[in-house]
Amino acid sequence: MNSVPAHRASSVTKGPLGIPALAAGVLLLAALLFGGGVRGTGDWIVYAVTAMAAGVLVWGWNPRDGHPWTRVVDAIILATLAVCVLQLLPLPLALTTAGGERAAILAELRVAGVHPEAMAISLDRWASVRALLAAGTFATLWGLTRHLSRADRIVLVKGVLVVAVLLAAVGIAQAIAKPDTTGGHAFFTSRNHFATLLAMLVPFSVAAACSGAPANGPASRIGWYGVAGTLVLAVAFTYSRTGVVLVALALTASLWGIVWPRLHGRRARLLASGVVAGGAVAVLLLSADRLAARFSDGLVGDLRWQYFARSAQAVADYFPWGSGVGTFAGTYERNEAVESLLSPAWGPGEYIFALYAHNEPLQVGIEAGLPGLGLMLAFLAVVSWGIVAAFRAGGRGDSWRCAAAIAVAMPLLHSLVDSPLRTLACSAVLALGLSLLAMPRQEQRAVP
Repeated sequence: MNSVPAHRASSVTKGPLGIPALAAGVLLLAALLFGGGVRGTGDWIVYAVTAMAAGVLVWGWNPRDGHPWTRVVDAIILATLAVCVLQLLPLPLALTTAGGERAAILAELRVAGVHPEAMAISLDRWASVRALLAAGTFATLWGLTRHLSRADRIVLVKGVLVVAVLLAAVGIAQAIAKPDTTGGHAFFTSRNHFATLLAMLVPFSVAAACSGAPANGPASRIGWYGVAGTLVLAVAFTYSRTGVVLVALALTASLWGIVWPRLHGRRARLLASGVVAGGAVAVLLLSADRLAARFSDGLVGDLRWQYFARSAQAVADYFPWGSGVGTFAGTYERNEAVESLLSPAWGPGEYIFALYAHNEPLQVGIEAGLPGLGLMLAFLAVVSWGIVAAFRAGGRGDSWRCAAAIAVAMPLLHSLVDSPLRTLACSAVLALGLSLLAMPRQEQRAVP
């Protein structure tokens, strides 16, 4: 029998949650409760918890622990943090003024009598520091969870589901109390990001219901399916068009990858499909009127199309190094169309400013340039491989890895038309989901 090395013993020991798991749990709780808004007080609470959790991570870090896939993810995350730090450092002008807009900025400084000998890549260091803190939160949670045992990770997921049900209840109550179509969003600034978070968690609740654990009796299964239904209902009451599409995809993928492999016979599968479809339709009917109004608004006049076109130009303006992570809002001002600032949906004297590109590849291209795009492509390639492998594992009985694959895919898809991963709550759940995509070597043969 192979013995477990001493430095790995903590990651496979069964029993009460250890300090790393508790640190990860506290950080997840902080992100869910306080990390749903734009950069504000809530985020600073999350960053304070991150600082404490990072101490736990550094104390127990072992880069050789885990599956080779996780070590590749480690390398990409560390490289991303390095790029963020490098953008804050003063570098030679020959390097940092490459690109049309950068050369123009330097010319303006010289006209004003300022003759710098070096410049940072970031055009707004404070914005870049805050973006670095957000990236550090994701990296800390990933680092903590990747070292945990599978059982500990599943406990954390179930804890997140409990908190999510409470948030869903708040969102549903908000939507019912409102006479308009702004929907429920709990403590989140964006209902779209709130809907994405809930859609990410639907597969996990289905996996909990289908788990083969001895304690998972009929009452437990019904309870977890009830959690899934509550999350779907809350998404419907956000009146988010993207959220409804994502939760439909999550339900379909969960049925196909998690539920179906555990059913035998065509009749059982058709019955399960009918129950899920009927439940989904019933949930949507509860919010049908306002949801239909949201879809009737159309997409032709959506400002996203303008953001996409003008952001593509901004990528070229700041190529190849970018304007600095977190600087999109200030950088895009030069490209903002004045006529788009006013909207009939807003009152007199109120304006619409683009805080995000609503397309993650474009925003990464603007802020981090060629290095950022390269790291993003590497991350997507590695994660896509993990998603495919984990989804296939669902057919072999590993419902949790399959659920993680579906959960991770949701915000990545949403990032084509929005920026959900710039909300700390969504990025925190993504880190937890990634940790379940690949198990440590010593756990690969023991799949509950």
